[in-house]
Amino acid sequence: MAESTSKLTNFKILVFNVYRTLMPLLSRYPSAKWSCADILKEFESVEKEIQIVQLDLLYTDVLAKAHEVLEKHLDNLYGKPIPDISDVYVVFSNSIKNWFIFSDSSEALHNLAKYYKLVVLSNVDHTSFAHTHAKLSTGDPSAVSSPLYACPEPNPNDYWFSQKTEGSQSSFSLILMVQDVHSYKPALPGFLTALDIIQKDLLDTSTLKDMKEKVLSSTEFVS
Repeated sequence: MAESTSKLTNFKILVFNVYRTLMPLLSRYPSAKWSCADILKEFESVEKEIQIVQLDLLYTDVLAKAHEVLEKHLDNLYGKPIPDISDVYVVFSNSIKNWFIFSDSSEALHNLAKYYKLVVLSNVDHTSFAHTHAKLSTGDPSAVSSPLYACPEPNPNDYWFSQKTEGSQSSFSLILMVQDVHSYKPALPGFLTALDIIQKDLLDTSTLKDMKEKVLSSTEFVS
């Protein structure tokens, strides 16, 4: 077998998604036959459909709508009356600030940042990500948003270059949310926007030309 020529040391930029959404919805339906894997698959399907149809929704609103759609689907399957529990959707949509980070995530990111420029390209919104950003930057699982880890308002830069905030411990050179790229992944425009910004502001070279061509020719992305 030929040895692969692709090595991590060949790269200068690492791009992270950061989140994988978990759904605690099944606990409300003890008779449901869905496994956790089933509901995660269904959630991702519903979430993607909402993101395609309602592109301007912030991710918190996407979460709330996806929770509502899935709960009604489970109700239709298992006969549970649909109560007026819209507040549950809101609670779920605002729960990102409480989502945990893995114990080694912060240290690992800071170690990687010694050798690479780290970029976030996520479907989450700025307000929600600020809480996760604080956790990942400080290593404190109870950390919450602060001016050090929130997107500056007003922002002196075109985009959120988090390490430019004085006193920040962020390991990320660039943070891009849906509000910045105006596209939910896996749609292509967000990736192209990220590559343009990386080339212009982080590398200032033409080294991303081949990457762009690969992204444009990939069959994994949808418009």
